[in-house]
Amino acid sequence: MSLLYFYDRSPTDQGDCPPAPPAPPAEAAPAPAPVAAAPADGFKFTSPMPGTLVKYIVKDGAQVNKGEPAFILESMKMENEIVAPADGKITFLIREGAMINAGDVVAVIS
Repeated sequence: MSLLYFYDRSPTDQGDCPPAPPAPPAEAAPAPAPVAAAPADGFKFTSPMPGTLVKYIVKDGAQVNKGEPAFILESMKMENEIVAPADGKITFLIREGAMINAGDVVAVIS
């Protein structure tokens, strides 16, 4: 048979510990690192989710077709191939290795 002992831990029984210092304010997420200026016209290719742009699958300035993988985005420790939403010449605006948010413009397809 086991015996369990319960102790009443009143506030005076906590010791002489000083209160914890307040936490520092959270830093804002860094802005995406731009690679080039966005062309005035063209389709804005946005990120579907937050994450890290791991690498380009196609070269900057290459011709892409709708549905063709364009870059790899790491999100929640998974690598996702993000496909081009339109046909045209792709111009990346974000560097490889940059952290991006959902809705950030990653490239322009003209």
